[in-house]
Amino acid sequence: MKKEKLKQKSNQTHSSIFEYLFHKQKKDTLIIAHRGAKSLAKVENTKEAFQIAIDLNIKMVEFDVRITSDGKLVIFHNNHLNKKKLNSMTYEELCRKTSLEGYTPPLLRDVLEECQGNIMLDIELKEAGYEQEVLDLVTAYYSIDQFVITSFHDSVLKKIKKINPNIKVGLLIGYEHASILRRITEIFPVKRLKASKADFVVPHYTLVTPMLVKSCRLHHYDVVVWTVNNDKIFNKLLKRNVSAIITDFPQRYAY
Repeated sequence: MKKEKLKQKSNQTHSSIFEYLFHKQKKDTLIIAHRGAKSLAKVENTKEAFQIAIDLNIKMVEFDVRITSDGKLVIFHNNHLNKKKLNSMTYEELCRKTSLEGYTPPLLRDVLEECQGNIMLDIELKEAGYEQEVLDLVTAYYSIDQFVITSFHDSVLKKIKKINPNIKVGLLIGYEHASILRRITEIFPVKRLKASKADFVVPHYTLVTPMLVKSCRLHHYDVVVWTVNNDKIFNKLLKRNVSAIITDFPQRYAY
């Protein structure tokens, strides 16, 4: 994909990821809207969901990016739709199927146009292989202090860093079907964080022990936790001084 030359809008939020992450001075824990304001929207990962997060003045929104068989970068979480792999469908076919459920998955380009200047981005790449295309598009709309890239795949983070070492990347851990060996690397993630060139770790809340936080802090890795929808767990994580919390209920937890 040829990199587009677009004029950057002024950021209305005047926020930067460096205000909350990466050796910052103490500040309120960053609240990140999971797949938009998921609890308030009719459908997650849609322009409606992202606009609700913007209207709530949430600082950052998280969403998932996949690629269709015709090379369209689309906001979509699941690997399959009606038992067919997403990357084997064209975007038109995907839209036909989802229209039966009353929505259209937005293209990454459309989301960037909507969100630019209004909210920071936490972009999860669900697969390897389209890192360059994503960066070309995102950096046409956003400066590198306005977004982060995350993935469960170590190779994705290494590829992003190879393309642009200045882009901040986070390793997601807490994979649902992890092997015993992989789970060990998630409980003790520092070696893997270094190997993948990650700047921060994104553990599932069940993995966030005092030992994990202490170890990551000792090695200068911020801890960004997913996905927290319980008040008791949320308050416990605040006491553990995590840097950010991803939630379906940003309206409940945002400061």
